Amino acid sequence: MIRIADPLTTTGALAGLGALAAVGVALMFVFIILGLAIYIYTSLALMTIAKKTKEGPGWFAWVPILNLVLMWKISKTPAWSWLLVLGAIIPIVGTFIVLALMIWWWWKICERRGHAGWLAILYVIPVANLVIPGLVAWVDKPIGK
Repeated sequence: MIRIADPLTTTGALAGLGALAAVGVALMFVFIILGLAIYIYTSLALMTIAKKTKEGPGWFAWVPILNLVLMWKISKTPAWSWLLVLGAIIPIVGTFIVLALMIWWWWKICERRGHAGWLAILYVIPVANLVIPGLVAWVDKPIGK
């Protein structure tokens, strides 16, 4: 016995999948726009910090990997600190190594701009990690001292 699918049920299922796909595309679009906005903001902040500390070419802030080089130059940490970046290849532990490196670099950057170094610890808090670069870049009055 051959069973024929009910056209209303099939159409309803396909319409549901279409709606789900539309929501997925809309969310992807929102996340791409949000990601671009965050990238532009942090690049502008890092470029401003580079200009105010008179370190390296500011355009490095816009290029992935080179922005890490710029952060290292601004922080004036030893060259061996770059070895910690290689920790990123170690699963799970590497995340904490790189996070510690970023906190160390931001600590030194905060101090170079005249702010309290402990502000860099706030870098691990999700919204604060967006606020800290802006404060360090555009606020000249010492914060946290």
